[in-house]
Amino acid sequence: MPKRNTSSEKRMLVIALQPRDLLFFGIFIIANLFLLRILAEPSIGPVRYQYAGFDWQTAEHPLFVPSESKELTVELPLQLSWLHPNVFYVKPDDCMQQLVINDVVFKGESENFCDYSTLGQPLDMSAYLKAGENLLRFTLVDNGGKGGLRITPSRTDGILLTLNLLLILSSAGLALLACALFAKSKLQRQLLSIFVGGSALRLLYMLSTHYFVRGHDTDDHIKYIRFVAENFAMPPASEGFVFHHPPLYYFIGALVMRFDFLLGRSHDEVILHDLQVLSLILSIATLGIAVWIAQKLFARQGAYAVLFLSVVATLPSLIFLAARITNGTLDILLGFLCFGLLVQWWQSRRPRDWYLLVICIAFASLTRINNLAFLPIAFLLFPLISRISWRKRVGHFMAGSLLFVLLTIWFPIHRFVTETDKSNMFSLGNNAMHSGLRLETTIENVFTFNPIAFLRVPFNHPWEDMARRQFFPEYFFRSAFFGEFQFPDIFVGLAEVLLFVASCALIFLVIGFWKAGILRIRESLPITLLFVLLFGAQMAYRVFAPYSANQDFRHSLLLLLPISYFILTGIQESPKSFAAFGRYLVVTMASLCAAFIVLLHFYES
Repeated sequence: MPKRNTSSEKRMLVIALQPRDLLFFGIFIIANLFLLRILAEPSIGPVRYQYAGFDWQTAEHPLFVPSESKELTVELPLQLSWLHPNVFYVKPDDCMQQLVINDVVFKGESENFCDYSTLGQPLDMSAYLKAGENLLRFTLVDNGGKGGLRITPSRTDGILLTLNLLLILSSAGLALLACALFAKSKLQRQLLSIFVGGSALRLLYMLSTHYFVRGHDTDDHIKYIRFVAENFAMPPASEGFVFHHPPLYYFIGALVMRFDFLLGRSHDEVILHDLQVLSLILSIATLGIAVWIAQKLFARQGAYAVLFLSVVATLPSLIFLAARITNGTLDILLGFLCFGLLVQWWQSRRPRDWYLLVICIAFASLTRINNLAFLPIAFLLFPLISRISWRKRVGHFMAGSLLFVLLTIWFPIHRFVTETDKSNMFSLGNNAMHSGLRLETTIENVFTFNPIAFLRVPFNHPWEDMARRQFFPEYFFRSAFFGEFQFPDIFVGLAEVLLFVASCALIFLVIGFWKAGILRIRESLPITLLFVLLFGAQMAYRVFAPYSANQDFRHSLLLLLPISYFILTGIQESPKSFAAFGRYLVVTMASLCAAFIVLLHFYES
């Protein structure tokens, strides 16, 4: 009997396995990992609670309700699949006296504790939990203010940590394989690799961040989405804190919610998780648009396109959107798209690109009113086109104006016709906030920027002057990296170094703005105008609505693009040795930002 040539068969097998087959196999593996990750996520049903001497009431998790007496009992149904976490963080307000799981009293190192931080205590419940429904009964002591609790699976639970890492690493590996196969140049491979890394950071953040963590007015955004999903109409602007916003994002969120209803996925935790997935998709799509913008801005300087995308891929305040339920997710995507189309039109001067820009501005303004900032730039610069006659310019100008009006006019008409209380129809921001957030408007407060001083307090605190919240430039600068949130001591050293490096990079912002924004203004006129307009609007917002929370960089996230452009232009225009130092600063800043997001995965919040 002839001997089989096994080595030849193996070579044939390798040859027969094409790259496309590897991609499909990778997608299959990732899809299964994603399903397992969803399956492993516990589901918490409606919470029942009772203050001593009062009736039982029902609420949603997390539970924090006004205090009615000192003793509070909370019953919480926890639904687990066959693959589930066993370690949970419990944050009581204020003290947990007893925990009973499935009629068994919990006994452990942290069985009876008080917690006045934002973290809670990790409880290993593996000996008490089972697949299916578990009933947890907490006896709490409430010392006033609000009472209640929050329970979340631990980031370091073995099952969740393993699934998260496998999902992220396999997704990143597959994406890098696709980049290697389909990228046509070294620059494309580099840009796509950074895109993959930035997407991985966003996925990591979303997987470890609950919808109510580091959000803003989250419950109000959810109410808006739910109203649209249930009524197929916009809610009255006067009946909700964010109901004055244009409806485009909420229509999309309502479609997700309606699709969940159709599939029978009516549980709040499931629906809100799906809305977070929508935020993740929009955030990754925004990063994809940034890849296109980087090539537009630095078509002949590939290294600077890579640096530009590195900043966008890693900036924490942009990554935070990947887990938030807010119209800001769609707002920043359309804002990036408007910016890219603005640059493309200015470079090509084609009327077709200008019409695309007008359409994008229309949809962006139906997401948030602040996107109207693009409108004066697009229409004021249009007459500067030199390749067509004045008669054609006027014709295009009128046609573009009509197009914008046709796409957007229905919204103000609808509001005007249907609103009974018209005082809140077109609110431009938060101008009626808690008095404790109010600041004095002085020249010192509006213009002070002291890096040495604010490095001692790297994180913002909207309620405390000790954190230098009164100084607009400092608060605005720090919020680009850390928002208005506090982080534990383990983050302080990293935050101080990051802020120091970013402060040094501002030198190149000044150089770049002078070289490109002033001396070569015709080349970068739209970017210069957008930078001045957005920063001026943010400063005016602080002056006319003087609350600490209104100084947050999230209100002007689009500024990231012109700021990054001017910083990198400043590096290009600097002497060779100084330019090398500038590139080192940008790489270091991006690396520290990425390290911050990774470390944040293990921070229970």
